Amino acid sequence: LYPALGLLEMTNVSVGRGTATPFEQLGAPWLDAVKLAQSTNSIAGVKATVTTFTPTSSKHQGKLCHGVKLTLTDSGIDTVQLGLAIALRLRALHPAAWRHKRLLLMLGDQATYDGVVQQRPLTTIVAAYQAKLDAFRERQKAYRLY
Repeated sequence: LYPALGLLEMTNVSVGRGTATPFEQLGAPWLDAVKLAQSTNSIAGVKATVTTFTPTSSKHQGKLCHGVKLTLTDSGIDTVQLGLAIALRLRALHPAAWRHKRLLLMLGDQATYDGVVQQRPLTTIVAAYQAKLDAFRERQKAYRLY
């Protein structure tokens, strides 16, 4: 789950740092956990359950966070796409409360960021970066040892 929730770490949601299960849950004091769980459960390969937690460090330290605990049900899921799907849901559910500007730092791609902010379909966002990803994978083959 690290690649999925790591994408969201620079935004104003807690990704569970300061808890016993970092990068397995996300939340914030303002988050509607029930709605996020319901919409996240529509993603194949992941199960979201409503939870609350209070981080002892990092984002929202000492504050009760409402959120979701994530469990992968398919080890083949593309976790980066999962992170983007969750970002799209945060944008849709909390357009004013979710501060997404620093998401661009984690994504490193303006078109992908714009796709999330403009709430484009996930398939459209992925299609926009797929050629760059394919080219990167081809270049990296020469450097892979295993």
